[in-house]
Amino acid sequence: MGQDGRIPREEPHSHSLGLCMRLNLFREQARSKYLLLPIIFMMAFFPAASFAEGELPSRTSEESAKRGLLIKKLFPMPDVFDWEKHEVSFKECWYERPAPGAIHNLICFRLRVDQSTTQELEIQKSSDRSIEFREEGSKGKILLTGTHINYPLRNFKLKQIRKGMGEILHWIEIKEPDTKQLKLRIYTMNHKTDLTNRSDVVLTFDDLYNKADQ
Repeated sequence: MGQDGRIPREEPHSHSLGLCMRLNLFREQARSKYLLLPIIFMMAFFPAASFAEGELPSRTSEESAKRGLLIKKLFPMPDVFDWEKHEVSFKECWYERPAPGAIHNLICFRLRVDQSTTQELEIQKSSDRSIEFREEGSKGKILLTGTHINYPLRNFKLKQIRKGMGEILHWIEIKEPDTKQLKLRIYTMNHKTDLTNRSDVVLTFDDLYNKADQ
């Protein structure tokens, strides 16, 4: 209240200035939210890959040798076995050091199903069945009881040989570099990652570790 007893009136200029400041603050907040939307979208739909492009396993033993990663070729037993009424054999199998940026040695292999390198993928697509591997003794658990395997199976489709058909490369990370032997039981898995069948076949990978090879 002023000396003359009247309540001083707020100047129009100060009222307009306060309103402008509030509007500018609202605009900045809205702008920051809109700027975040593309980032949120990309994080939701394009999650970070577990392997960067330069860290991917070699696609063949020959490529592994060229990259200087090949430790040795492997000859798992049995090298031919039955799975879901199909004959499965190893096209090739090798053991390699981790690529730059990766941590663990890898067992890598490609399979033939009914003498075809593309049949494994075709069975996945047509009948929702895929070959899955678990360390023997783990009772089919995804989190393995053993200490040697970091993750039971990771695979990706190799470059398509012809339209609609491609090969699958399997690889298994070995946590302990001095692991000498690995045993994997064969299972059948569907797209929901449910194990639908347990095979009697147990694959044995011997002679993984040799100090001279490391």
